[in-house]
Amino acid sequence: MMTLSSHSSSPGVSRDITQPDRREDRRALVNVVIPWRLVPLVLLLTAVSVLPAILSSPTTQSLADRLTPPFGFGGTGLGTDGLGRDLLARIITGTRNSLAISIVAATGASLLGITAGVLAGMLGGWADRIVELLVESVLAIPFITVGLMVTATIGQSTTSMLLLLIGTGWITHAQILRAQARMVSQAEYVIAASAMGASKAHIARRHLVPNLLPISIVVYFQQIGSMLLWSASLTWLGIGAPIEQISLGGIVRDGQDLLYNGWWVSLFAGLAIIYVVTSLNLAADWLRIVIDPVQKGHRPL
Repeated sequence: MMTLSSHSSSPGVSRDITQPDRREDRRALVNVVIPWRLVPLVLLLTAVSVLPAILSSPTTQSLADRLTPPFGFGGTGLGTDGLGRDLLARIITGTRNSLAISIVAATGASLLGITAGVLAGMLGGWADRIVELLVESVLAIPFITVGLMVTATIGQSTTSMLLLLIGTGWITHAQILRAQARMVSQAEYVIAASAMGASKAHIARRHLVPNLLPISIVVYFQQIGSMLLWSASLTWLGIGAPIEQISLGGIVRDGQDLLYNGWWVSLFAGLAIIYVVTSLNLAADWLRIVIDPVQKGHRPL
């Protein structure tokens, strides 16, 4: 059996290179038992579930307390905005509302994109050409331009923003799933199953779904963060969520005129956006490592 001398060990001691690396096994065990990548998301979900019942109303105004600085600058909590409303309560409520919109938009875009991508990759031919044409058509028009057109046509509302996010976000899933479905469809075991008379429905259920489900889940979580960024951008531009709806993008927009005497309004709302997107991406990365069979032996800390 081949052996490899270790320079770090004492002379004459050899290590069997055919033995598995125990450090990799320990890393894999620690990563599964202690999924630290999920900690930020768990803290986020706990905060948006518990804190609204504890904090004051995010819509209560007190002009006498307007622009109270945050804790550490002579005030309490995260301070107040230009109308004297509790900024922490508004950020928590805005995070919950923005997350809800992002989850709905990502779910709709995922269902549409997965369906289009699987059909294009599995059937090929005319289905593939139609999906490719639709993807190129959506990519040809700038996102902000589409947003202005939708808002001018049906008005500014949560529904119009959801339609915009779903109508432009499905291409991410479609492109990824189309390539994956085509690769699986050309695998030898799928070709053999088709040659033995297996129907396309059986092949899709038995071979495509198990192979495409892991990457679909990972892309879904990543797209929730992307949807939150896009919805915040649209709201900041005035073509997203309506003004009366509390959202992270709306708080950033409200604070842009207060940067000199109320800098904390936009700052803390922007930091909340960064935290939410980062926690979602970390959770998606953990899911990729756990679900993807290729990554199961390579789970980094």
